[in-house]
Amino acid sequence: MPFSIKSVISCDLKRKIAVVIPACREYPSVLETIASVSEKLTGHDGIVILVVNNSCSAPLDVKKNNLMTIDSVKTCFPGVTVLDRCNEDNCFSEKEAGVGSARKAGFDEACRFLGPDDIMISLDADVALCEGFFGLVLSEYDKDPALAGLTVDTVHEFPEENEHAAALVKYEIYLRYYHYALLTTGNPYIFWPVGSSMTFRKKAFLAVGGFNRRKAGEDFYFLRKLIYHGKVKHASEIHVSASPRISVRTPYGTAASVRALYEHKKNLSVLPSPEIFAEIACHYKEVKRWRVLLPESGFSPTCGKIAEFLNRYRHDEVISSALSNSSNPRNFMKMYYKWFDPLRIRQLVNFDKRTKPLTAAVGELCGIFEANEKKILEKLRITLLPKSDF
Repeated sequence: MPFSIKSVISCDLKRKIAVVIPACREYPSVLETIASVSEKLTGHDGIVILVVNNSCSAPLDVKKNNLMTIDSVKTCFPGVTVLDRCNEDNCFSEKEAGVGSARKAGFDEACRFLGPDDIMISLDADVALCEGFFGLVLSEYDKDPALAGLTVDTVHEFPEENEHAAALVKYEIYLRYYHYALLTTGNPYIFWPVGSSMTFRKKAFLAVGGFNRRKAGEDFYFLRKLIYHGKVKHASEIHVSASPRISVRTPYGTAASVRALYEHKKNLSVLPSPEIFAEIACHYKEVKRWRVLLPESGFSPTCGKIAEFLNRYRHDEVISSALSNSSNPRNFMKMYYKWFDPLRIRQLVNFDKRTKPLTAAVGELCGIFEANEKKILEKLRITLLPKSDF
């Protein structure tokens, strides 16, 4: 008997939920994701929007797979709203095709059903949700009316094949290590940048202009706008479980990185040195101290390779502009943190090039001393779940 979300939704709750899932060549695994979402939505006032999409020039097998997704979802999950962006009349142009356009289409549609304080949730087509997922998310928003967005944790399932599993373990270690390293710098505009882990209020979504049409990285750039707009929290006790697949639909991200590791085209046996992030933290403190004292002489960076790096960006002009456009040290630092943000830090890390072996880097930064990488990851998941609250 077909399952209908509408048949189990209660209309008593005030806050509504819209779940948006982009899907391209995801049959049949996407049905498991929809089943997980449908089950967890029981008792909540919600809508699921599946955006089945491809470019007009997509290969025939992609289009056929997408049509199978549409037919199966309409049959098995009649309560799901399916946006057909794969047929010839409504597919995306080659220039616009991608997950950014798919998310944008889904959330633009969701806006029709939601009020300003209702909650939007972004998922991928290969995830399963933890028990009580929607109730836990809603409770975070209920506890904090100022919350613009909430990210949740992402854990990857371990595949059976050893080399694939080893690649995935390395990638998730890197993801957690690098995020934690960013948090240690003290920059308040750090966030957990995973597209299948984002939730936000409708009014915040509209305030930042929604999603762009990027083929990849749309999650990062959206969250970057969101955290500049308002308070974004990370809820480490809520999680989604992501597929370990290595098929690549985007030029970068989890699947692309794991595949590069699996094919030995990328090396994460070494990680950016913890010293780089310690020097960034020191640099921020120097800038803040200088602004508070505001001596007649200009600011001169002294930490590590940072001075050499900043000379490439007319740093004196950045400092001068922040001074001219802020009336106190707090506003000055907000402007400076936004300029020297995670993107700029990534540029510095690439410029600096200092690395350490994975086990040594994790031990020094996180205090986890293990030789076995799977055990390292297990401890990172438990003891160093990312937290960001600004």
